[in-house]
Amino acid sequence: MKRLVCMLLIGALVCLFFAQAFASSFWLAPYQEDEKVKNIKDRLRQTLEPRQPAATYEAGVLLALVDSREDAEKIAELYGITLDSVNAGLAKFTTDQDILELIKLGRKNGWPEVQPNYLYQLF
Repeated sequence: MKRLVCMLLIGALVCLFFAQAFASSFWLAPYQEDEKVKNIKDRLRQTLEPRQPAATYEAGVLLALVDSREDAEKIAELYGITLDSVNAGLAKFTTDQDILELIKLGRKNGWPEVQPNYLYQLF
């Protein structure tokens, strides 16, 4: 009888030990994983953050893709800007107005899209 009680007691202690070990790893795992996910997201944000200043553009110059010179003239009339040239479907416009405000105005009114002439630096 003593031997049976000792075996049951030892069995109960072993069960408690494994139950506690399982429960702690089971309940802590989501918090640890959340921390891992947070670290991964932080590293990803750092990687994706722009390291160069925002893109610059040529002041007073707008570009648009057009099918003909007449389309470019219509765009110039809508925006109140000057058509400078049309070459291979690309129209170049000049203006003294703020080009970002012109772009917003065109989007608001549903006019054909114009874009700044972005300047890129390779090195």
